[in-house]
Amino acid sequence: MSDVPSPPPEIPALVATAAVAEIDRKVIVSRPGLFGTVVVVEEDGLRYLRFGGAEGADQSGIDPKHPSRVLFEYVRVAALALDRHDSPKPPRRALVIGLGGGAYPRLLVERAASVVVDAVEIDPVVVDLARRYFSLPQTPRLHVVVDDGAHFIQSARAGYDIVLLDAFSGEDMPKALSTPAFFADVRRVLADDGVVILNVALINDAAADEITRRFAAAFPGCVVARAKTEENRIIFGARRPMHKEQWRSAAVRSPSSLGFDVLKDLGDLAPCP
Repeated sequence: MSDVPSPPPEIPALVATAAVAEIDRKVIVSRPGLFGTVVVVEEDGLRYLRFGGAEGADQSGIDPKHPSRVLFEYVRVAALALDRHDSPKPPRRALVIGLGGGAYPRLLVERAASVVVDAVEIDPVVVDLARRYFSLPQTPRLHVVVDDGAHFIQSARAGYDIVLLDAFSGEDMPKALSTPAFFADVRRVLADDGVVILNVALINDAAADEITRRFAAAFPGCVVARAKTEENRIIFGARRPMHKEQWRSAAVRSPSSLGFDVLKDLGDLAPCP
């Protein structure tokens, strides 16, 4: 892992909604995407990518004055996969399915000097907006591929040290990205000591429970992390069993290893049901 950059000023944890009367909102751009309108808005100095309209759920965010600041709890929790305390080598290859504004790929590129990232996004409009408005890194270490995630992974070369599955829309997750066959493909491309992270942010708890069970079938011994102020479940899996205490220990180390305190973001850690 590279030297951790000096952390930007700390900001309060973000919540999914705010009092409408308090919001200073400006729509920067609104474009039709593959699955509906894709919008970039600025609110109180921060910039967000949303689907469906200006009041849609946040898909990504950035502080234009401090692009390295990590706004969302779930992204900060997912960053614990960079702490290779139980591995003799730093991560070399990473796969991100679901680009959004590119917050996680940007974090990987900035905080792990050795990593090369493949980011897969099905909607070219999202890719274009990420490049224009969300400081997507322009580096040979980040490869952005416009493709369906399930299709891409079927022919992907094995050996990814980190895989982030981040393709949800608040109401639903693409069915092709939550099937037992898809999770089996993810297991195939994961390195022997690699880590896969599934971000589940579904309003329907029953649907979230079912996806968690499918993931656990492919990655026995997985661990579910809950963010404190966001509804996300961040699920860590690997080829070998894991324990919640290894992730809590990584969170304790995070101020020095990552440059921000993930322990403040953790609401709960538990084995997968």
